[in-house]
Amino acid sequence: MPFNSLDEILNNFHKNISSLNHSIPLVSLVLNKLSLEVNKRKLAILESKVSENSDQDDSISFEYSESKEFRKLEKSSDLAETSSELVPRNFLVSFVSEFDAFIAYLIKFIYTKKPKLLSGLERSVSFDELLSFESIEDAQQHILTKEVESILRKSHSEHFSAMEKKFDVKLRKDLDIWPLFIELTERRNLFVHCDGIVSKQYMKVCSENNVDLSGIVLQGKLRADINYLKTAYKTLYELSSKLVHVLWRKLFPEERKEADSALNELAYDLISDGEYELAVALLDFGLHVIKKHDNERIKRMMVINLAQAYKKTGDEKKCFSLLKKYDWGAVGYEFKLAYELLNENYSKVESLLRKLVSVGDLGEVEVLDWPLFSDYRETRKFRGVFKSLFDKEYSVPDSSSEQEEESAALRVANSFTPRNEE
Repeated sequence: MPFNSLDEILNNFHKNISSLNHSIPLVSLVLNKLSLEVNKRKLAILESKVSENSDQDDSISFEYSESKEFRKLEKSSDLAETSSELVPRNFLVSFVSEFDAFIAYLIKFIYTKKPKLLSGLERSVSFDELLSFESIEDAQQHILTKEVESILRKSHSEHFSAMEKKFDVKLRKDLDIWPLFIELTERRNLFVHCDGIVSKQYMKVCSENNVDLSGIVLQGKLRADINYLKTAYKTLYELSSKLVHVLWRKLFPEERKEADSALNELAYDLISDGEYELAVALLDFGLHVIKKHDNERIKRMMVINLAQAYKKTGDEKKCFSLLKKYDWGAVGYEFKLAYELLNENYSKVESLLRKLVSVGDLGEVEVLDWPLFSDYRETRKFRGVFKSLFDKEYSVPDSSSEQEEESAALRVANSFTPRNEE
């Protein structure tokens, strides 16, 4: 798949793992519902037989037709139980597979855009291969493919070592989630090669990378529940974002403006989706690790977004501490509005809002969609202001989509539950 920018590569990876992450609770709901329904029907059969034999001391016996139905239910119950173990761990395998593909796209893009980096590679080409190339570009693609394959054959830790060496950049400095990343990739290897049984290799690699191995023993069996998969998703999302944005600024410094805007937009989308912890991680990185920015405006946007992400996680102390580090007196009205919204000074918010709407710098869509307005939209006063500004009543958005998804999942589960044969 051809990509035109590092941002496209990152967004494609995020879309893929987000689609998997979105499916996890729905699949889990189906499996749990299926198991409950099967066990409920097994219990109903047993209770029915107990009732029929209530006056007898003999043990319960089944007729052939009844026994056949019960055996079908037991088989379904066993399959549901096995699925509950296998399906989650295959989600983890898919997460890591998508990450590997992301790394391949990333390295190919960098070498393609900066072909001079290929000159430092020591790759031998046979005479027959040389004769098969129609151009220098064909030879470059051959060498590039071999280089990517050689990197991907190594461990995930070695992937980063190779990129650090080839691109002359530190990728793991102050990366707190590194142990989580190593553990989830090593657990994936156990699922693929060892049925989840803890090996000496797993213990060795995890120990070398400061992974907390509390409660994990050699030859023990590892699993992946919903909470584990949620952590794995966030780890890969954060790691991939930081990786791209470090390489972007190192290798293509002339694109700093585009990189800054992309990182801020990524964090804004996370806030809009309620992924506040991820937004905090990326914006903290964007402000305090990547200290040089293209312009003051994009930096202030990151500050506002980080402050509201802090507030959404319940850490108002960090929110207001961050805001106090900057002078908000000499900035534009939109920044003043954001500052007052975060401080919940709604009388000032109303005044600024009217001014911005009157000059066309802010419209109904922004007022209804921007996460900054979320707390203000909950107030009774907002309804009156909205009515006076846009000459219409404010209606609370419908939040029934999650319930509809859950109902659909339950219908799927019911369709797979074995039924009585007439």
